[in-house]
Amino acid sequence: MKKRFSINDMTVRKKITLFSALMLILIIIISAVGIWSSNMVNQARTSLNNSAMAQYDITQAFANFCNIKVRVRNILFAYYDDPTALQQQEQMIETYKADAQEYFELFEKRAGDMDPETAAEYQAVVSKINSWYDSTQEDIDMAKAGQVEQAVNDLMTNGKEIADDAESTLVELISTMETAARAKETQIQQQLTGLTILQVVVVVVAVLITIMYCLFLIRAITGPMAKLSEAARRMAEGEVDVDCQKIYNDDLGELLDEFARMANAVKEQTKITEAISHGDLTMEANPRSDKDVLGKAIVRLLSENNMTLSNVKEA
Repeated sequence: MKKRFSINDMTVRKKITLFSALMLILIIIISAVGIWSSNMVNQARTSLNNSAMAQYDITQAFANFCNIKVRVRNILFAYYDDPTALQQQEQMIETYKADAQEYFELFEKRAGDMDPETAAEYQAVVSKINSWYDSTQEDIDMAKAGQVEQAVNDLMTNGKEIADDAESTLVELISTMETAARAKETQIQQQLTGLTILQVVVVVVAVLITIMYCLFLIRAITGPMAKLSEAARRMAEGEVDVDCQKIYNDDLGELLDEFARMANAVKEQTKITEAISHGDLTMEANPRSDKDVLGKAIVRLLSENNMTLSNVKEA
C-alpha cells in the first residue's frame, strides 16, 4: 500500500522552500487585490466625475439656450428696425448656438452609455430646442420683413410653448441624472465597503496562514533538534539508554535514526566491556566497519586476554 503523503515527512529544506513560496503567493494575492481595488476606486471616481461634468455641460447648454431667448426678444421688441443692432444680435445668437452645441457634444461624450430613460429625455430636449430654433428664425425673418406684430404673437404663443416644453424636459433630464448619480454614488460606496472587507479578509487569512505555518515549521525543526540535543547531552554524561525515537520521517528523523544506531552500538559495546570486566571472555565482538576504532580495540582486548589466559593455563 502506497504511503500517504504528509508535509511532516518533507525535508527541512523543502519545508522552508514551501514556506517561502507560500509567502510569495500570499504577497502576490494581497498585491493583486490591492491593485484591483485601486482600479475599482479609480473607475468609480471617474464615473462620478463624468456624471458631474455631464450635468454641468447640459446646464451650460441650457444657459446658452436662455441667452438665445433673450437675443430673440431683443430683436422682436427693440432692434427690428435697427439693421446694425439686429445684425449684432443675430451674430450673438449664432455664437450662443455654437456654444450650446459644443456643450451638447461634451455631454454626449461624458455621459457615455446612457440608460434608455436618460437618452430619451436628452433626445427630446435636443429635438425641442432645434424646433424652437426653427420657429424663432421664422419669427426673426418675419420681423425683418416688417411683420413685427405677427412675429411677436407667434413667439409669445407657439415659440413660448416650445421653449417651455424644452425647458421642462431639460429640468426632468437634470433631475433624472441627479437621481442616477445618487444611486451610483450609493452603489459605489457599497462596492468600496465590500472591497475594504475583502482586503481585510485577505490580509487576516494571510496572517493566520503565516502564523500557522510558522508554528508548524518551528515545531517541526525544534522538536527533533531538542530531542537530539537531550540525547547527546545524556550520552556525553555516560548514559546509553537514551530516547532517539524519530518524530517525523524527514531528514531530522533520519538523523535521529542514525543517532539511535550509534546509541545501540555504544550500548552493545558497553555490554561487552562489562562482561569482560566480570571475567567473561566468551563474548563475541565484531567491528561495525574498518573505521570502528573502539570495536577493533575490544576485539584486540578479547584476543589478548584469551591468549594471556591460555598461556597462564598452559604454564
